[in-house]
Amino acid sequence: MKEVKESEVFSVIADKTKDLKMKEQLSLKLRYYYNGAIHESFLDFQQATLLDAKELLGNFIHCLISVLIVIWSWKKQTG
Repeated sequence: MKEVKESEVFSVIADKTKDLKMKEQLSLKLRYYYNGAIHESFLDFQQATLLDAKELLGNFIHCLISVLIVIWSWKKQTG
């Protein structure tokens, strides 16, 4: 996360897929620009019990809030 802290921009990517037992899962990754290159880091894997927009958005927002709190606190400390 040190690289994310020092990066100028970042984005969160969400994707859903089925595991080997055919259960839906939501994966979340962080993409950021650091030291002249684009990097990706895995954030979280969550089981998606329902595939409606409300649940998927809720899972995404929950993870995003956690990531933003960490990044915001780092930027505030070095600000």
